[in-house]
Amino acid sequence: MPVVDKQKPALVGGLIVGLLSSLPVVNIGNACCCLWALLGGVVATKMLIDRSPQPVKAGDGALIGALAGGCGGVISMIIGIPLSLMMGPMAMGFAQRIAEMTSDPNVQQIIQQMTAQMQTQSIGQRLVRSIFSAIFLAIFLVGFTTLGGLLGVAIFEKRKGTDNPSPPPYPPQYPPQYPPQPPADSNGPGPGPWGGAQ
Repeated sequence: MPVVDKQKPALVGGLIVGLLSSLPVVNIGNACCCLWALLGGVVATKMLIDRSPQPVKAGDGALIGALAGGCGGVISMIIGIPLSLMMGPMAMGFAQRIAEMTSDPNVQQIIQQMTAQMQTQSIGQRLVRSIFSAIFLAIFLVGFTTLGGLLGVAIFEKRKGTDNPSPPPYPPQYPPQYPPQPPADSNGPGPGPWGGAQ
């Protein structure tokens, strides 16, 4: 397969994965069949297929999906870690409202314990927890964007055939049909028109 630029498809797919997986509320899509991770891998593979003059194989789709997942994981860490630190107090307030709305005492007790634990954590502890969560999310994204790359090849690659067709065979070498004639005698007459002496 000719060398095709994979940077732009990987970056576009990574942006889709990283941004949609980091934004609050929107990132719930990954809880539904890993939607954003699969979408990023499929989009990256579709762009690679459009750029490639030859059919894209499943291995190429998996590779571009993994590259998109790696880019998306880095983007999600850059955006997600600061957001998780800023959204911590809001998340605790949201959890407390849920606890007040529910009538199950067991659920209320669990939520209250979680919020109390979050309130006692320092900023350093929350940062470490956010980093570990982001690393786990990045590994998760790479796995499912790779799967999305495979799905993209299965959906969009309709071309068939081999990448490198075999060259045409060389023409056969035939032996000469007649043996070469011996050189004429310099002292005698040359051969006559019918092969005899003149």
